[in-house]
Amino acid sequence: MKKLKTFATKYRYRIIFLSFLAALINYADRAAISIASPAIIEDLQFSAVEWGFILSAFYFTYAPFAFIGGILNDKIGARNTYGLSMIVWSTFVGVTATAWNFGSMMIIRLLFGVGEGPQAPTATKLVSNWFPKSESARALSLSQLGTTIGPIIAAPLVVWLTVNWGWRLSFVILGLLGIIWAIVWFLVAKDKPEQHKKVNQQEVDYIRVSVGDDKTPNRSTVVDTGRGMWSYIKTPYVVSICICYFAYSWVLFLVLSWYPTYLVNSRGVSMQQMGSLATWPWIGASIGLIGGAFLADYFVKRSRTGDLVSGRKWIIVVTMICTGLTFGPSAFVASPNVAVTLVTVSMMLLLASWQYQSLIIAVIPDRLLGSVSGFIQFISTLAGIIAPIATGYLVEYTGSYNYAFYLGSFLAAFGAILVSIFVNKSSISKSTSIETNDVTAN
Repeated sequence: MKKLKTFATKYRYRIIFLSFLAALINYADRAAISIASPAIIEDLQFSAVEWGFILSAFYFTYAPFAFIGGILNDKIGARNTYGLSMIVWSTFVGVTATAWNFGSMMIIRLLFGVGEGPQAPTATKLVSNWFPKSESARALSLSQLGTTIGPIIAAPLVVWLTVNWGWRLSFVILGLLGIIWAIVWFLVAKDKPEQHKKVNQQEVDYIRVSVGDDKTPNRSTVVDTGRGMWSYIKTPYVVSICICYFAYSWVLFLVLSWYPTYLVNSRGVSMQQMGSLATWPWIGASIGLIGGAFLADYFVKRSRTGDLVSGRKWIIVVTMICTGLTFGPSAFVASPNVAVTLVTVSMMLLLASWQYQSLIIAVIPDRLLGSVSGFIQFISTLAGIIAPIATGYLVEYTGSYNYAFYLGSFLAAFGAILVSIFVNKSSISKSTSIETNDVTAN
């Protein structure tokens, strides 16, 4: 009797969907304070400089805990790290509703950052565990798509709640959503597909084999030479990615932190209009994130050698340069609609460049992936500390937002140039001494 063929389960897509929801909640929580900022500033009487410090306070703890979260992933696993971080950050999102002055808001924001820090490196570790390397760009971007959809959902929701019931209620509701997610996560998720009873052997085999070459084991793409974490971090390959990721985050956090306030104060739009206009850059970002990811994995599959680096590298270079060319000019055009359109295009290009963690997955051994990805997340998040404060000072002492936009454009182009120079075959094979089967670059 002929044996029926057993098809692979696809449980990995449930895991990535939950990661997507976590990222959505993550950025909805982050965006809430910026969207509600006109009401909060009026209620608690913050100056532009004080507000800049409040926006940056989150990143003072988010940055180191991105690194610490990466290490925790290697120690206690992605499942535990994700669930615990969600509980911590959701608790302090809800507690935001109790803030009464500058000091209390600063403390709450610092503790909020502790919880959110591990999210991005945990998503990276999760993708490495549950997806083939040849699909990592697409899986990571599907996971992180929540970071662009979150503000789209948060903007009208927070504006509506703020106008009708005050700004505090929106934070309580967002906090409760995160706690519900954590309960579901602990019930259905595991660290690796081999540990999950609903994943069959065919799916495990598919995950552990590179799609580009079904004879090449997915986990042997990078040969672990036993070197320490810092020997990888200090290489030109990783350093250039860190700097470009920092530039990416500068523009991202500038838009996330200050753009709603900029629309109201500088462009003269009403609170209700801002709820609509502030969503457009994030719609563009969503399109760019998915488009860049599918293009990156397309380049991998089209490569005869299964090249995991070159296509992703040049996507970063081209889109970051184009981001610089569109972001700065948005500040001096007369029409608010044209300005929002340019920022929307900028955000689409910026998010298409989000191949940074995929480039790390391509060349870092699994043993150190959480730690190294956490470190580059830490470096990128330093922009979240500096950009809001710097913008606050620029606005306070120049009376204009223009210089903040110009600086973002310069950093985007500078980061692209570094990646174009240092992310190459020589940097991978000589500087890091990583032996690879199918990781190449030009």
